[in-house]
Amino acid sequence: MQKELDALVRVVAPLDRSAMTAAEAYQARLAKPPGSLGRLEEISIQLAGITGRVHNALNKKQLLVFAADNGVVAEGVSSAPQSVTKQQTINLCREHGAITDEMISPVRNKRDVWIINTVPFKGGHYAAYPPKLVETCLLAGCPKDGVVLDPFIGSGTTGMVAKQLDRHYVGIELNPEYKELAEARIGGEI
Repeated sequence: MQKELDALVRVVAPLDRSAMTAAEAYQARLAKPPGSLGRLEEISIQLAGITGRVHNALNKKQLLVFAADNGVVAEGVSSAPQSVTKQQTINLCREHGAITDEMISPVRNKRDVWIINTVPFKGGHYAAYPPKLVETCLLAGCPKDGVVLDPFIGSGTTGMVAKQLDRHYVGIELNPEYKELAEARIGGEI
């Protein structure tokens, strides 16, 4: 495995700065607050630099959109009620957002909006997804032995559920404490 990885690393070219600039300009035109997707925006710009293209084809893709207020309404941080988050999410998935109607499959397994209750989590992470949410997404969009990418693995819910459902996963986490938390949860310690 190490030899294969070393061979891949040797063929990595420098980032295409003009493609990255174009990707950044494209993001600035989208119907979303600047920076609202956090690290994911940086990753998409870097992907443009790697491939040399702003728009990259992803074969066999599933599109999953998640939205939550993570308690900001209850804490008085948000100026709008939770119903606005739901409507904005639906709107962003339509004409004025980055997702066009053509990208949305007319065949839906569970409608547009899923109601899945939260569940308590004993680990030290403030926004752990309910396992049922991840399970629903994986069963709908990832075949057995398929690979799931979670660019913000956090508490490890995606990895834990993927393992339970015989799927592979790749988790990315910048916070060392969350990395340890995810490893413990996926390993069954939490």
